[in-house]
Amino acid sequence: MAVDELATEVAAPALASTPTRGSQLGPILLALVGGAVVFVLGTPYFELFESTNDSEVFNGAVTAALGALWFTFRNRDDGYSVVSSGLFVAAAAMWVLVIGPFNWLITADNGTVQEAFQDKTAQFLCIVPVVLALTWAMGRSRDSLYLETGRPRRWLPFGTVAIVVGAVIVTLVAMADGADFSDVLDVAPWMLGFAAMNALMEELWFRSVFLKPYVEKLGATVAIWVTAIVFGISHVEATYISDARQIPFALLVAALGALLAWTMRWGRSIWGAVLAHMALDFVVLFEFV
Repeated sequence: MAVDELATEVAAPALASTPTRGSQLGPILLALVGGAVVFVLGTPYFELFESTNDSEVFNGAVTAALGALWFTFRNRDDGYSVVSSGLFVAAAAMWVLVIGPFNWLITADNGTVQEAFQDKTAQFLCIVPVVLALTWAMGRSRDSLYLETGRPRRWLPFGTVAIVVGAVIVTLVAMADGADFSDVLDVAPWMLGFAAMNALMEELWFRSVFLKPYVEKLGATVAIWVTAIVFGISHVEATYISDARQIPFALLVAALGALLAWTMRWGRSIWGAVLAHMALDFVVLFEFV
């Protein structure tokens, strides 16, 4: 039995890497351009393009176009089918986010960690149910999103160490910057809630909805780096980074995205990547300590 399992594990990556370069080029370009359209042109958190960012009409049109593209390619057994389906799901989630049905949850307007938590709650409720509902409607199982236990002996120690290290670093840096330990404890529940929601939301939205289908049709290396590049460009105008550091930060985020994608595949589960992502978010939340 152990021999059979090992043979399956070795064979799977080989099968995933069989697509030829010619068959990959079109789907790769679609994934990159489509990802930029959804996550850069459509996002309400950028101000690069006034006519598209935070536009319900633009995001609705993009969702409709990608939905039509997926419907056209749905019966094809190639990269176009999986890329268009993933982009349609991501675009639909972005459209709901722009419409903002849960914005009433944001009652604070003072730049505090409580406001950040409320804003993240509204985002989470817009995006996660849409991603889960649409992938289910398309006939995909939760395993296809890495929403499975996978290999906890791999991802659990990795994720736990990441969380502990991230928390310790932020605490020590905050205290060295003049904060009391009581200050850290006061904001800790808000930071933990923010990080947990953001990590699960982004791992679903940017990675797990794409990763396993991309691996099957485009190969593991292409899947990891295509999703990482889109993840990186989606952070080019992060509000918590100065303008001069936007490009280096985006490159760093892309590299971290590749690491998180590798972690998801290595642990055969989303949860190790979620825990590691939470640790990274602690650093972003340092300003609230």
